[in-house]
Amino acid sequence: MKRIALTLLLAACSHHSTPSPSPTPAPAPSPLPNPIPPMPFPIPNPTPAPTPAPSNVVQQVLNDLNVQRSAAGLATVTLNSKLTCAADAHAQDIGPKGSCSHTGSDNSSPFTRISACGYSYSQAGEIIACGQTSADAAVTAWMSDAPHKAIVLGPYTEVGISMVDNYWVVDWGTPL
Repeated sequence: MKRIALTLLLAACSHHSTPSPSPTPAPAPSPLPNPIPPMPFPIPNPTPAPTPAPSNVVQQVLNDLNVQRSAAGLATVTLNSKLTCAADAHAQDIGPKGSCSHTGSDNSSPFTRISACGYSYSQAGEIIACGQTSADAAVTAWMSDAPHKAIVLGPYTEVGISMVDNYWVVDWGTPL
């Protein structure tokens, strides 16, 4: 009897079924907000690149060095653009960082920087001064220190000079 009642119940449901509603489409998702707001153009550079010393400062250092060399009976030195390239590179590296070292932040030495700028030398050297506020003060510091004084009065014929943020670099050379 239970089977007959169940069969009748199923039959009754199938004859009187109501149409099933058609599915409603899900609403489209709203677009996500852009997580990064657009940047204004051009994008400003917050830290300007350091610039080497103006030519009058370079000339003052050259003059002061040549006064010292002449007083010692030595020939004067002249500026060389390839040595200046090496001095500029190092001054722009150490000045903004406040690093007073002959070793560059890339572990370069004066000799690798001088060679990288295309200068072929038989002799080369470098002097640096850190924090001196004038050419006279930098040269005075070099002449007061025996190893630096030995380079100033050494057998060189050319120099490259640069200063950034009162970090002074003079690269010395005698070409091949």
